[in-house]
Order: sequence, then C-alpha cells, then structure tokens
Amino acid sequence: MGQIAISILVQQKLESLLELLYIKGYFGFKEDAINYVDDLVNFIYTIPNQKHLLTNNSKYGSHYCKYKVNKHTTWFFIFEKEDDMFLITHVFNNHTKDYPDTIKQL
Repeated sequence: MGQIAISILVQQKLESLLELLYIKGYFGFKEDAINYVDDLVNFIYTIPNQKHLLTNNSKYGSHYCKYKVNKHTTWFFIFEKEDDMFLITHVFNNHTKDYPDTIKQL
C-alpha cells in the first residue's frame, strides 16, 4: 500500500481552499465546499495506487499525479517518494494563477 504524510503547507492550503470556495461562491453551501476538499484529501490517500509521473527537477517535489475533478478542473499533487513512503509537498490546479509556470516544471 503506502504511507502518506501531508506537509503543513499542503494542509494549510487545503484548509484555506475550503473557505475560499465558500466565500467566493463556488459552492452555495459550506457543506458542499467541505465535501469537495474532503474528496481531494481522500484522493491523496489513494496516491500510492495512482500513476506517478516524474517531475523535471521541480522545486516542489520529484513525483506528481493528477486528479481530474470535472471537465474544467484538474488537481496536481506533487510529492516525494521513498520506498512506500509518500510526502505530499505541493498541490495546485489548472486555475491557479501561477499554473503555466508551475506546470512547466513538471
């Protein structure tokens, strides 16, 4: 299987995402925003079973995988991997303002 650790920065980003999704009106109910972020966290725990891709000397981590939430949004999870240990070091999606620069590093 694999053991997962999530960096503090990723944890904070996911927590702030929850508030952002609700405050900006992407979800009408806070519970829906919570469920969306919960789905992202649940995906993180499936990363050992997902297809891993190597990054091109990314400053965020050496591996990544993608999670397509819907036809408009894909999330990228960057991580370090050693044996069956995974450390999630960065997360972003295709709507992130630095997406073009970040994706070039993958």
